[in-house]
Amino acid sequence: INEETFMEEEGVMKYLDNIMSTSRSILLLIVDLCDIHSQSFLSNITKIVRTNPLIIVGNKFDLLPSGASFQRLKIYFRNFAEDECDLSELHNSNVSVVSAKANYNINSLINRLEKNRDQRNIYVVGCVNSGKTSIINAIAKKIGIGGIRFHDKYRLTTSNLPGTTQNE
Repeated sequence: INEETFMEEEGVMKYLDNIMSTSRSILLLIVDLCDIHSQSFLSNITKIVRTNPLIIVGNKFDLLPSGASFQRLKIYFRNFAEDECDLSELHNSNVSVVSAKANYNINSLINRLEKNRDQRNIYVVGCVNSGKTSIINAIAKKIGIGGIRFHDKYRLTTSNLPGTTQNE
């Protein structure tokens, strides 16, 4: 694994601070529901996004036990995210729970993105293997790309190996 492809939190925060301070953007923070911990969330994220929308997405709901209550998990995840990110400071934040692989609740996420889009760029961030690429693929499959129907052969590469999807 090439360690140069990974950014430490400080580098990510500096990069996002530059983007969020100079453009109208949406930050989509992806968190693996099977691996929720304080490092899943970026510290001081509320100061970075400023007045831009922040959407925190818990992904991989399909990997939880079949008896898991969606509503209870959503409440737990929202409370955890609010504590970790101090969402009380933001007027435009949202927490969602999805499964990119099973296309569960993806339409709801798309609706939230469209509601906040208003000519904004969308930036997707999250820990390694949180499902960032899978969510992009699931969204593209539902809405297409540039009005063109999305086909699986054009999807972004996904893998269990960290660092598979890279911005060259």
